Amino acid sequence: MYYHSLTSYSLYAIAAQLLDEEDSHVEQGVEFIKKTPATDGMIFNTSGNVYLADPEHHSIHYLTPSGTLEVLVSGDAVKWADSFSIYNGYLFYTHSKLEFGEFRVVIFVSGEAGRSVKKMSCGHF
Repeated sequence: MYYHSLTSYSLYAIAAQLLDEEDSHVEQGVEFIKKTPATDGMIFNTSGNVYLADPEHHSIHYLTPSGTLEVLVSGDAVKWADSFSIYNGYLFYTHSKLEFGEFRVVIFVSGEAGRSVKKMSCGHF
């Protein structure tokens, strides 16, 4: 299981079965994964990429299975990316611009979200 504090810049992992243990040494199972932007949402795809919302820099990053951190998209299309979902090869995320009275769901389209992220196109509704 991956986890990340909203106000930190570190991504960690721990085996989920360790969380069921009553042992006080669970912290020994925590693994530092990568320095990342402060994130407000994460999701894995079936290719093993981890998408990370970066509201501080108006972007979405993805961490590849090999450990490379890449920018998927940045700018006005991603003022405050938050919750993610992947369905039928589409990566959905909420795009909150509450300070402007707006809220959108944005979709990145691909045959499999993450397999060819450089070729994704963006739409919103």
